[in-house]
Amino acid sequence: MRDSKGKFNHDPRPEKIKGWYKKCDWKDCNNQIWTVPFRAKRNQDKYCGRKCRGLAERGIVWNLNTTFKKGHKTWNKGKFGTQSHVWKKGDNLDYVTLHKHIKFYLPKPNNCQSCNKKTTRLDLSNKSYKYLNDISDWGWLCRSCHNKKDWRNGNPQAKIFDKNGKRITI
Repeated sequence: MRDSKGKFNHDPRPEKIKGWYKKCDWKDCNNQIWTVPFRAKRNQDKYCGRKCRGLAERGIVWNLNTTFKKGHKTWNKGKFGTQSHVWKKGDNLDYVTLHKHIKFYLPKPNNCQSCNKKTTRLDLSNKSYKYLNDISDWGWLCRSCHNKKDWRNGNPQAKIFDKNGKRITI
């Protein structure tokens, strides 16, 4: 945009808004920030960006009552899985949550537990088809062994789930 004298105007701000430039509040930054009265009044334009704000506010303690003090024990130490405060479902887990829970506690081996074939593509398979929350009821099988186990003689042996996650017995 050019001004009335024909010179190129480098300031893209509209002339209606009365504002000013101010320096970024972080000590090592020399950037200028365009601010207007209502933003300056609420102290919103202190830093030129997220990086400067993060560097300037590093190490600031906002609330002394909630900070960790040396010698204190953490409230959630050793509480994970079923001991966690978030655990509410008990043994009535849905399909996805049960698989995630078993994957956490039953590490994935390098070999299939049925044919001992070395592969990275292993499926988590339920042994009793009852989907119990018991690690001994689960195993890691390769895709071919999993299909052979679940589809014996062309009939599905496992329970199949509908769109809502409810079990359908065939």
